[in-house]
Amino acid sequence: MPYTCGHCFPTKTFLILNAGVVQLAETNTSSLVNGTSVWGRCSGYAVHAGTAVSFNGALTMVHNGSAGVSPGTSVTGSYSIGSGGPDLNNAAATDCASDKNTAYQYLHGLLCPSSNVLPSSELGGQTLLPGVWCANSISISASTLTLNGTGDPNAEWIFQTATTLITATATLFLLQQGAQAKNVYWAIGSSATLGDHSSFVGQIIAHVSISIAPGTTVLGRLLADAAITFAGNNNITLP
Repeated sequence: MPYTCGHCFPTKTFLILNAGVVQLAETNTSSLVNGTSVWGRCSGYAVHAGTAVSFNGALTMVHNGSAGVSPGTSVTGSYSIGSGGPDLNNAAATDCASDKNTAYQYLHGLLCPSSNVLPSSELGGQTLLPGVWCANSISISASTLTLNGTGDPNAEWIFQTATTLITATATLFLLQQGAQAKNVYWAIGSSATLGDHSSFVGQIIAHVSISIAPGTTVLGRLLADAAITFAGNNNITLP
């Protein structure tokens, strides 16, 4: 079913593979998102959930950022958090819960050009230039998604879905020509599920939940309104 959107307007291993078809973005996204201000009081969080964070299985490590939950108070399992915590519905976690909603509304509300409405939910094997990209759902099969920054270190990618983000086992990303993980945003309308032993890039903000399979690494941020679940042996690094 094609994606429809009311705000559209007309107009730690990364594997190098041969690029697929380059899809051209119609918007200049160097200034759409300010990475510091859009996250507000969530800027220091690598992981923040609304109800619970479950670190199941083998030790999961959170690097360069903290973890928190609010209004819930449950963080369980085997974990190491580089910046201390976790924050359990304290003032900092509560502040992030408020700003998280603002960030989601902003990112999910950015104008998506009609040319950037993805004809297929599958992004595996594609090369995408900077822009706001939207689909009903997004999947990345066991292949590489290449993001080409065309030499601009401030280039941004904003992916919007009405429903889910799902990646397969061993999904990889290639960042080319100045592309940076801190400038990749995923505004997910329901839930995100990352397949096992994948290397995922970007900052996910999910309207419902996030599930991370065993052995998967994330160079980015994980924010969810409900629960975040790790299956074990995961590494999350805030860029």
